[in-house]
Amino acid sequence: MGTDYVASFFLNTNERIPSEAVSGIFEIIDMITHTFTNAEAKEATLSAPLMEKWGSLIFILTKKKGICFTLDSWIPSRESLLLQADKNDTYLCNDQSGYLAAGEPISFTKDAKGDILGVKWGSHYIPTEQTFLRNIKKTFL
Repeated sequence: MGTDYVASFFLNTNERIPSEAVSGIFEIIDMITHTFTNAEAKEATLSAPLMEKWGSLIFILTKKKGICFTLDSWIPSRESLLLQADKNDTYLCNDQSGYLAAGEPISFTKDAKGDILGVKWGSHYIPTEQTFLRNIKKTFL
């Protein structure tokens, strides 16, 4: 309603998951449009999936605020967290996020292009999914 968005995808399942996935996609879009102005959205940084043994996260960051989505459900917007920029390129989240305590500083490791390589949230460091899986493979093989 009132948007130019179209989503199309295929899922190889016979469960009810497709309707939840479609709802999840549109809830994410809705959250982004209500959190960021058009100018902020155009300049936002989107992380690759960041992963640790307890789950995966994706971040959308601007200079003043951000959103953290968990990838542990088909509707990640329902467990999303709003972040507020603090000093020195760190962010804060005043909500509780499972094992991550409220109000802990959140800082990001970035490459020369500004792409997010990992996040340090309190005492936890969460690398990209690719790095996490490579490290797990080294550990067990």
